Order: sequence, then C-alpha cells, then structure tokens
Amino acid sequence: MKHIDAAICRRKSEGKTAEPNYWDSQGPREATVAMLERHKIARKKCMTCTLLAECEKMLSDFEKEELRVDGVVAGRYCDVSHRNGSSIDVLRHCKHCNVRLIPQGGPRGKEPSGARKHRGEGLCAVCYPLFSRKQR
Repeated sequence: MKHIDAAICRRKSEGKTAEPNYWDSQGPREATVAMLERHKIARKKCMTCTLLAECEKMLSDFEKEELRVDGVVAGRYCDVSHRNGSSIDVLRHCKHCNVRLIPQGGPRGKEPSGARKHRGEGLCAVCYPLFSRKQR
C-alpha cells in the first residue's frame, strides 16, 4: 500500500498547503454554495490521484463500521449520516442510476422502497459490477 502522504489531498509545498483544502467539510461560517464548489474541485482532483483505490477501500471500511468521514474522500461523500441530521454532504443516491442507496453499514430504520445496497465508489449493487473502476 502506498503511503497516504502521497495522496493529492495531502501534498504540501514549502511547509504550507499547496492549495486551499478542497476536501474539508463545511466551515462554520462557510456558505453551502462555496462548500459545494470546493467539493466539486476536490472530486475532480481525487479522480487523478494515484491513491484513489486505497482511499476508496479506507472509506468503504469506515462505512461498513458505520463511522462517519467528513468532507470528500475518494472523490465522493461518505454514506453515513450526520448525527445532527444534516444531509448536504451525505451520499444518498447511486452516481450512475440515481437510485436511493442503503448505506454499506446497513439501513438506518426502514429501507426506502426500491433502494439498493451501496457497494462502494458511490455505486449501487447493480451498477457497481458494470461501472466500478475495476471494470474500466
């Protein structure tokens, strides 16, 4: 496994962060629109990172244990809900077919009708075998 400090989100230049931290969750006084714009950039940058697969595995492992990870990791949001009920940066739908996802750690209450299990990479159980990075 490659060292996490090689990840694009962890790179530093001259002792300072090379660029604004696009991956962090919403700041206390940050407008939602500004956060969503940062996260859009973060997701694009993640897709170019050599550690994308390792980050996805780490995030999936956390999700299976129902542990929340804030911000953008592996080019997506975590599927574990915030304790305060906020859902702005929670993965809710398959990024390919847009069906409602059941979190990897299991449903939180009653499963929505037609929902499918999240398999990783933001894809449902039907789309994952067809469109995951392993299949490309």
